[in-house]
Amino acid sequence: MGALAKFKAAHALASNPVTAFELGQTYAMLGMLIEAHEVLLSMAGLPIAPDESARSTEARQAAPALDEAIGRRIPKLVLKVSGHREGLLSVTVDGTNVPTDVLAKSLPLNPGIREVVAADSMGDRAEARIDLKEGEVRQLTMVLAQPARTAGPVVSATFVRQETPQLATNQSAEPIAGDTGGGGAGAVIGLGVGAAGCLAGAILGAIALSKISGIDGTCGDVTCAQTAIDDLRSARTLGYASMASFAVGGVGLVVGIVALLAGSSSRSRAIRAIERDGAAAGFVVPWVGPGAAGLGGAF
Repeated sequence: MGALAKFKAAHALASNPVTAFELGQTYAMLGMLIEAHEVLLSMAGLPIAPDESARSTEARQAAPALDEAIGRRIPKLVLKVSGHREGLLSVTVDGTNVPTDVLAKSLPLNPGIREVVAADSMGDRAEARIDLKEGEVRQLTMVLAQPARTAGPVVSATFVRQETPQLATNQSAEPIAGDTGGGGAGAVIGLGVGAAGCLAGAILGAIALSKISGIDGTCGDVTCAQTAIDDLRSARTLGYASMASFAVGGVGLVVGIVALLAGSSSRSRAIRAIERDGAAAGFVVPWVGPGAAGLGGAF
């Protein structure tokens, strides 16, 4: 590619048969056959200078044979597009627009993998990749596909209670109690606090007993060593902490059990009410709890 850049710069600076011929040869060696053909073809339009060199004359004479050899190497693609409903049709090859009057004719292209896209203003589209070899003629038929239908908008539905005739009854109406959702959460929190408190109390009590058992060998009838006094004070503090932990744990267990029983009772009343009245009419029961809310009912 470095040589190509140099020959392109030289030909742009001073266009003559020699620079054109060298640039065409370089294009051909790189597989850029269309570009090579165009450069060699343009040599016919270069004016002949009165003092033209022998090398320029040789380049002019060799150009037609080289161009003919390159022409035999250029692959051609015949494009056919079907399924076009209406609107403007656009066809591109490697991002370059192809005139519609060229369709169904032999379109000369460089060898290699080519990206072909056909589309119209209605949104129909088709894409294809084709690997062209030197000197071959290929036909490609593209069928424009209609874009997939997008899903319709999601419509939210609100259920409304449907009133139905009620038969006269002597039963007194029992209010429907919605499950607040708080019983389950309160039970979990209470039981968790209770278990943690009891566990902490047991651990602190065990440490306190351990310290007390180590004092026996360091105290006489009247006096005790200073370390024994410190251990005794520490054991007393740990004992107080153990009792406090057990107290907190006990309160947590009580709260958890009460919440669990309350939640179960509330759900039971709701279930009984649903079984009694659910067949007669649909109903909706709102519930609100810590961090959650919703609707319950039957239809």
